Amino acid sequence: YEHASGQYLQARETLARLLEVAGEDLDVRLLKVVVEARTSLTGAENLMDFGSGAGVCSQHLARRLNQGGRLACVDLSTVWIEVCARTLRRLKNVSYHQGTLKQLALPEASFDGVLVHFVLHDIPPLEWPEITAGLARLINRGGALFLREPAGNGGVEPQAARRILEAA
Repeated sequence: YEHASGQYLQARETLARLLEVAGEDLDVRLLKVVVEARTSLTGAENLMDFGSGAGVCSQHLARRLNQGGRLACVDLSTVWIEVCARTLRRLKNVSYHQGTLKQLALPEASFDGVLVHFVLHDIPPLEWPEITAGLARLINRGGALFLREPAGNGGVEPQAARRILEAA
C-alpha cells in the first residue's frame, strides 16, 4: 500500500489525470481500498470499467454509485459482457457495451473516471497508445484513470505504463 500511495502522489503531480499504477502483488481487495482512498466518489459519477470481464471490479464500483451514478462496462468479448451482465444483474445503474472504443463511438469527455484492471497486458503493446489516447478522450477534465496491470514477465512495467499514459 505504501508503494502504491507513493506512486499516486508522484503521478498526481506530473499527470493531468489521476494515475494509479499498482504491481502484481496487490489483490482485488487492496485495489478497492486504493480506489476508495484515492477518490472522493459522491455516488453520482459516470464511470467506465474498460475490459470489465466477469464484472468483479464492476460490481464494487456500481455499488459505490448509489446517488444516481452510472457504470459502463466495456469489453471486446461478447462472452465476457454476457458473464458481466449476469454478475451484475441486480444492479440497475450499469450499461454493457461490447466492442472496441472505435466501434462504440462513445461521446468525448463522457466519464468522470475509467478503470483499466488487468487488460493492457492482454493487448499487443503497439496498440496501447491508441487505446490509452481513446480512453483519455472519454474522461472529463479533472477525471481519473486507474490502471492496474501485472508487472514483470508478460506484464506492463510501471515506467512503460506511465510513458504511454503521459503521451495520451
